[in-house]
This record gives sequence, structure tokens and C-alpha cells, in this order.
Amino acid sequence: MIARSTWPAGGGHGGASSRTRAARRAVARAAADARGQAFVEFALVLPLLVTLLFALVEFGIVFKDWLNVTDTARVAARAAVVSRFDDPPRTPCAAAQAVVSAAAQGLTLADCTPASGYVTVTVTHPWSVSLPLLPLSESGELTSVVTERLE
Repeated sequence: MIARSTWPAGGGHGGASSRTRAARRAVARAAADARGQAFVEFALVLPLLVTLLFALVEFGIVFKDWLNVTDTARVAARAAVVSRFDDPPRTPCAAAQAVVSAAAQGLTLADCTPASGYVTVTVTHPWSVSLPLLPLSESGELTSVVTERLE
């Protein structure tokens, strides 16, 4: 008895498997092309994303500085209106200056005006924004004016 193989000729893979291998290679080539395309798209979008990230950070820093200026002006005005109760009593502007000096770096008491029954305090702070990859560099000054009634 002669043993016969049930496998088709050609190593047992038949003609259908060579088509399958070719299809697999085509799919792999297409996947590699898609990965390359995704990399190129990422490289094109990356500078925009980095610039947007830096813009958000810069905006956050300026917003924090604005909060510091506003809060310091409020506290300085409050210190000015209650300064006559200090021991020893101080002038309203000296009390406001002491508060601004003790606050965050870069804050300036721009104006202190005691009027009849009121004290007006103005606090300023410089700000600047510079973004990488863009020729944009803005700067200015944050200002907060608070008026409190004498107690």
C-alpha cells in the first residue's frame, strides 16, 4: 500500500496561500504607510500644540498676577482705613505701603489718596507674554484701584 498525502502539491500550501501572503504583505505595506502618514501629520501639528500649551501657561501666569494685584489693593486699602487704630497710629499711606511691600514681588503702590472719609489705593504690576515659535511679545501693566471708607 502506498501512502498518499492529502496535502495538495507544492509543499502543502497550495496556490491560495501565495495569494494570502501577497494580501498580507499589501496590508502590512498599507499599515506602514498609514503609520508614516500619522507621523508626518503629528510633526506638522506639534508646533501648533506646543505654542498653544505655552499660551495657556502664559495666560495662567498673567491671571495669577492679576489676582495678586487685585487682592493686594483690597488688603492695602483695608489697612489704610484702619491704620489710625494701629499702635502706634500710622498714616493711611504708610499702612498701605507696608502691606504692598509685604505682598508678592514686583507689586508697586502707585497711588494712595486719603480724602474726606475715604482712602483710594492704586496697586500696579508689570506683565509680559512671549510665545515660542511666534514673533509675539506683549507687555503692559496690571492696575487695581480700590476705594474704602474710613472707619
